[in-house]
Amino acid sequence: MLIDRLLASEGRVLGEFNYWADLLRVSSVLGGQRYPGQPWIDWIKQSLRENKPYDRFVSEQLTANGAALAKGNGATGFYLRDAGMPLDHAATTASIFLATQIGCAQCHDHPFDVWKQRQFYELAAYTAGSDAKRDPPGGKEFIRAFRAKEGELQPELKRTLQRLGQTLWVRVNGTTKSTLNLPDDYQYADAKPKSTVSAAPIFGSAPVQPKQDPRLAFARWMTSPENPRFTLAIANRQWKRAFGLGLIEPADNLSDTSVPVNPELMEFLARLMIALKYDLRAFQAILYKSQAWQRQATNVELKPGESYHFQGPLPRRLSAEQAWDSLLTLGIPDLDERTGPDASAMVAFYEKYKDLDPDGYITLAKGMAKARAEGERLKLEIQSVRQALQTAKGEELKKLRERQQQLAQRRDELLQQADLMNYRPLAGKKNGSPQFLRAAELPQPAPDGHFLRVFGQADREVIDNATANPAVTQALFLLNGPVDAELAKPNSLLSRTLAKGTDDLSRIRGAYLAILSRQPKAQELVTASAYLRSTPNGGLHDLCWALINSTEFIFLP
Repeated sequence: MLIDRLLASEGRVLGEFNYWADLLRVSSVLGGQRYPGQPWIDWIKQSLRENKPYDRFVSEQLTANGAALAKGNGATGFYLRDAGMPLDHAATTASIFLATQIGCAQCHDHPFDVWKQRQFYELAAYTAGSDAKRDPPGGKEFIRAFRAKEGELQPELKRTLQRLGQTLWVRVNGTTKSTLNLPDDYQYADAKPKSTVSAAPIFGSAPVQPKQDPRLAFARWMTSPENPRFTLAIANRQWKRAFGLGLIEPADNLSDTSVPVNPELMEFLARLMIALKYDLRAFQAILYKSQAWQRQATNVELKPGESYHFQGPLPRRLSAEQAWDSLLTLGIPDLDERTGPDASAMVAFYEKYKDLDPDGYITLAKGMAKARAEGERLKLEIQSVRQALQTAKGEELKKLRERQQQLAQRRDELLQQADLMNYRPLAGKKNGSPQFLRAAELPQPAPDGHFLRVFGQADREVIDNATANPAVTQALFLLNGPVDAELAKPNSLLSRTLAKGTDDLSRIRGAYLAILSRQPKAQELVTASAYLRSTPNGGLHDLCWALINSTEFIFLP
């Protein structure tokens, strides 16, 4: 069945990654630009590829431990993301996995909910002791030996060493501490300022065993089917992904007063999630095979306070990632075979150099600093070649272009060697242009000005802050952006598909199927045929351009 094939595909893995990257606030660089995020990215993708049960997916992140660059240890990124901010981390953890907003209670009793400031600190006590730490292999002796040599080092080398230490040494250490001090300005009668509170959940019970990492108790409590919010939150979010609206809204702010629009259905979905042992792929398959989801989208405008009873899914704009990937599938036939960077080179680097002594560590840093200096020098040389290209002709022009390409490749190699944060093999020919990869294979998030950011990709600063709002810049990007030029190339998948048409009618049908996934209506066929007859040169390109820029293309049906 098509639904089963799609749910088992790599495309589904990458689409799911985009969803979780928004919720978890995944970034290629974590902890205020200090720590590498690629191992976490790889870990999330592999977890989705394996169809890891959701409760295990959550638990492994909550209890992540050890060196961040050790093989298979990418789950530590969950703690590196908020390194040095244990209270913020507690608030976001509750928001992500329980859809419960307790952040206000960090500073005072929650003004609109039941949570007390003391409860917030008790919850944070489970994880506050586990944070990112720079832990060299020789511990304190290593640090003393290294500092004895530090005075002899140049500032640039010191910066390289610091950067290297933030990657090669960084780890998340578990702890047996399960207490936390209240703030200096605590103002409530149930405790004194700066007094100590012990770890306790915001509802239910989760005692910490003696000499045990409190995160183990926290993870068991969090993912237990008895936890009233854990199952409810994920079941409601999965329903919202399928239908465009949650049974409980807002889906990220469950409370004791939340009432589902269909309580019986919400209860059934929660029981189903537990029965499936948190297999999200199986849960999605049931939703997508339902008659309700397969009905035509219902275009209704709900009045304030009005309930929607899910006659069918609601129409929605494609997310930025969906729009980008959809456009690329029109141009690139081997898109699923193209992969972006991964953390394998970082992991290999860690395994090779993790046990260096202070002298070896300094020697390694000197080599990296030298590579950086040479890479910066090549940047200047490339600029000189670019200037010469402006006036060059004939054979000289050809040689200068080859020289520019050689210099650029060598510069990239050196700059990657110079910084472990970017340490990875260059994309080979099999991977194609690093510019045209699926959204999940690009740097996370994309840089400002990229198609993805223009179309509303989350900046990953706060939870799930992507937007589907239209903007003039989006229209301009589609009208004049690089993707349109890529699709117009003769070797693009769209061009090759249309070239197979034997007449105007077959080419028009091919364009509609490729771009809108449907056959043209009778009147559309008449209109398009007339336009192609009146515009023999370029008419087909104009038709494709119009379909891609249509409202129908940017909306889920």
